[in-house]
Amino acid sequence: MKKKILYIVGGLCQGGGERQLCELISHLDRRLYDPVLLIYTNERKIFYKEIFESCPNVIACGATDHSDLTGAALAFKWTTKTILDERPDIVHSFMHFGNFFARAASLISPKTPVITTIFGNFDLVHSPLFRKAELILGGRNTFVTVDLPESKKQLARTGRVRPEKIIFIPTALDASRFESLREKTAAKNKLGLPEESFVVSCVARYSPVKNQLCTLRAARELKRLGRHESFRFIFAGDTGDTTYHNTLTSFVMEEHIEDIVNIGPVVEDVGAIFAASDFSVLSSHSEGIPNVLLESFACGAPVVISSTANSAGLVESGKTGFVFKDDDHLELAEKLLTCANLGDAERRNMSDECKRKVVNEFSWSEIIKKYQELYEIALSGR
Repeated sequence: MKKKILYIVGGLCQGGGERQLCELISHLDRRLYDPVLLIYTNERKIFYKEIFESCPNVIACGATDHSDLTGAALAFKWTTKTILDERPDIVHSFMHFGNFFARAASLISPKTPVITTIFGNFDLVHSPLFRKAELILGGRNTFVTVDLPESKKQLARTGRVRPEKIIFIPTALDASRFESLREKTAAKNKLGLPEESFVVSCVARYSPVKNQLCTLRAARELKRLGRHESFRFIFAGDTGDTTYHNTLTSFVMEEHIEDIVNIGPVVEDVGAIFAASDFSVLSSHSEGIPNVLLESFACGAPVVISSTANSAGLVESGKTGFVFKDDDHLELAEKLLTCANLGDAERRNMSDECKRKVVNEFSWSEIIKKYQELYEIALSGR
């Protein structure tokens, strides 16, 4: 008999954790499991529309802002109602609000296993409120999955979760989605970029933690040095923090770098951007295993990454990209010049190594086994 799994997440805007949830559901063995998905936002705010094909039972309760009291009450009400109505065999929640409300509401069904998933650096990403919640709700976890080994130590130290309950499961990627997007000249032409341009992509939601401002300052430095002419910086992402987005667009105009920088909106086909990229940049202050990094690798674009964003150590300098000190725009500018000056053979070797790493180390065919094994252990009560 198939087991019902209730997945809970705050929303499905464009993001690495949200993409992971969608991929997990799509790769789930339907002979064994029947997924139900509860989302706190409304359907109009779902970026990954393909979720309706892989999970016919999607419940969007419309708590547009589940961080205020009214939205929180609605999210808690719908979580409780869905657990009572669906009677899942497992509750599996994802990310901040999903984890909070899933564990609180599931107290009405104490025998139901609860698995929560955290992406990224626990100490940096979670506010004091969420760390206090761990002390209260940590004992309600059957298991917690993390995508960084370091997060396991942080969570055991900060929360009330025993180390043996914290399971490391890395981010995964279906690299086959990008196989047709690897011809760089055609990809540049499609985006209207000169074939000879050196394209640097920056794909992330616009937010201070993603620190796009550091990349813009590096672009300004390249222009100050007179080394900017071949560069084209392509930014794309969910607006997220409107104030920060406005700060970025104002910076571009005030520093007169609009000739080499494009601050664009969220795009459905991020693969088209990475396929046109010679390198991509990830200047975040904190990351786990970034989905955009794996997507860039899958398209053969090495990554220039901040030391804090490279906490998982996926970027090896000279092999799959380069690493610069967190928030050091001058070093980032130097690394970008190094990238632009690489010979064709060096770029080709780095590109091939990126593609190999994704296929060999982050395949969903292996990662889905880890999740399903965890489900069976949770169901057995071990």
